[in-house]
Amino acid sequence: LTEAPRVVNGHITPFPKGTPLRCFVKGFPVWQENKRRWRPVFEPASNSRINRDALPPLHYPSRAAGRRGVASHKYRIQVDFSAFYDQLQLDESIQNCFVMRTKSPIIVNGEPYCLFALTRDPMGGSSAAHSAQTITWAICESAILTEGFFVRTMIDNVMLTSDDPVIFVKVMTEFFERCRKVNATLNDADKLPTTAEEI
Repeated sequence: LTEAPRVVNGHITPFPKGTPLRCFVKGFPVWQENKRRWRPVFEPASNSRINRDALPPLHYPSRAAGRRGVASHKYRIQVDFSAFYDQLQLDESIQNCFVMRTKSPIIVNGEPYCLFALTRDPMGGSSAAHSAQTITWAICESAILTEGFFVRTMIDNVMLTSDDPVIFVKVMTEFFERCRKVNATLNDADKLPTTAEEI
């Protein structure tokens, strides 16, 4: 598994020699059929130490409830965040808890490295889905709290609907602005209506 491109993109960084290492991650590739590519997934060894019962519960409407919510509104749009976990940056103070070892050295700036620290929240982490969902809820907060507006989220996928065109334009404009404020990027962003006139 050659991770050099991810080093360039800043998703992993050479682990400084002599730095205390607190925990390893296990990496393996997963095939994404819809994108016809292999995606690396990392599982921290600390997963076994996470008390899953202490994590906040994730509640999602049933498919039937979701379909009813969408069908009952005239105006709707569905968006999803692009490579969402890669957007969730790990603080430098905890990156030594997410260290991977490569089978052979990778040359970075002329130096060989076998140890690399993740700089992004690993998808295989026990709390990763909770972190991502909480961020999605925060971005969608104003839409969720708007009366007459239906929001369905599932980690990086968001469905926003309303029956009122004025409310729909207002909430959607706020949603895109909140995405911009936190630098959350969306798939096919160039095709999405982001201004009141376009919406």
